[in-house]
Amino acid sequence: MRETHFYKNGNETLLDQSPIAVFCSREIPLSIYHTANETFTELLKLPVTVAGGWQSAMEKRVLKNYDSDSQANIIYFLAKGINKFSIPKYITNLTDSGRLLVVSPFLDEKRIEKRFVAARDELLLSLIQRFLFLNINPEGSIKKIFTRCVSEGRQVYTLEHQANSAYLCDGVISVNRNNMREVLLG
Repeated sequence: MRETHFYKNGNETLLDQSPIAVFCSREIPLSIYHTANETFTELLKLPVTVAGGWQSAMEKRVLKNYDSDSQANIIYFLAKGINKFSIPKYITNLTDSGRLLVVSPFLDEKRIEKRFVAARDELLLSLIQRFLFLNINPEGSIKKIFTRCVSEGRQVYTLEHQANSAYLCDGVISVNRNNMREVLLG
């Protein structure tokens, strides 16, 4: 199944645990910010494997709030070389417990570039089948990923919020704080 070449550091078996890739646009409307932050934080408290690039402000913020209540395993997809990445201090303890995997299509690329982000996203799409979209900028690259996931029949979830109503189409499941455990773990 995984024929794509990539570099890894950590517990590769996390890829076999039906991970959920989480995406949130960089620019997020204030009206959805609190709901997205709260829901994403609650997601990390579930016994799931959560994957992402961890690049948007929301993604970074929630990962920084990973704490003792959090049970989620983390897969960190890089848009730069794995040898040029230092695991953030707030999740270094996950390495020892086997709850972290860092993945990159690159070995020594120093800086994140647009073409590296595209390669990272392609790698993520080749390895992950479930996707949760917290917020989608209609003009951004995440909308393209959303559309691709829906058209390919992948498991797609979107945060239940009026700002995301345009993305509730056939095959997309609405997720909120109250139904998240049942929907994502059921």
